[in-house]
Amino acid sequence: MTDYKIAFFDIDGTLADNDLPHHLSLFERIPNSAKQALLQLKENGIEPVIATGRNKNMVEPVIKQLQLDSLISSNGQLVTYKGTDIYEKTLSAKHISNISNRLTEREIPFLVETKSDIYGFEGDDFPSQTATSILRLQQGQALPKGILQFSCIIPVGEPFELHLPDIVAVRVAPNVVNIHATDTSKATGIHEMLQIMNIAPNQAICFGDEANDFEMFEAVGTAVAMGNAVDLLKEKADYVTDIVGNDGIFKACQHFGLI
Repeated sequence: MTDYKIAFFDIDGTLADNDLPHHLSLFERIPNSAKQALLQLKENGIEPVIATGRNKNMVEPVIKQLQLDSLISSNGQLVTYKGTDIYEKTLSAKHISNISNRLTEREIPFLVETKSDIYGFEGDDFPSQTATSILRLQQGQALPKGILQFSCIIPVGEPFELHLPDIVAVRVAPNVVNIHATDTSKATGIHEMLQIMNIAPNQAICFGDEANDFEMFEAVGTAVAMGNAVDLLKEKADYVTDIVGNDGIFKACQHFGLI
């Protein structure tokens, strides 16, 4: 039986139920059974770590509510271990210019994320649950320094490619695409976390549901796809559990003897 030491969890569609109304907070959309599983993991000496495409500032409240202190955010562009940022990958000025120009040419509104804030241009529309946390820039105003990634809304099922060197666009939710450097992903964050904690990959397990979890699945010994995950991720998984809202996290943790 594997001696697991750490468990990585995506948030949206994995810990948090995307089928619940999005006016609810992330914490409110996490089933009680999943919250219980996280507590039991800690009691059993297994470190639960969030690995999300979301900005650090957006998820810090739920991290505190779940009593966790380590985080992989912005698809691995920022890694925080016990409250200290140990890895940060920002986009180069050339990449920022290329991405913003390409999106502007296509008339696609976008957000940019630094490690502490999210910025968008005045007049651009974004989902209500995101809009409240956006710092607004005037049209034509220079973008901030230290950008980790771009985000934009792309309709469900609509193909999206930027065709820019060293840049990847990955769907992180049915209608949300994140854009960042190709050489950094959630797997990068996992490698950094495992190294600082002196844990072998085969002692790590992860849980995910979307395309931005592919690399994460390759970085650990055991990969679990949610029952509501995209089909390609299910094919890559070692185990497919139930959907989020039907206690998928708790059931998978029981299946592997973690709790």
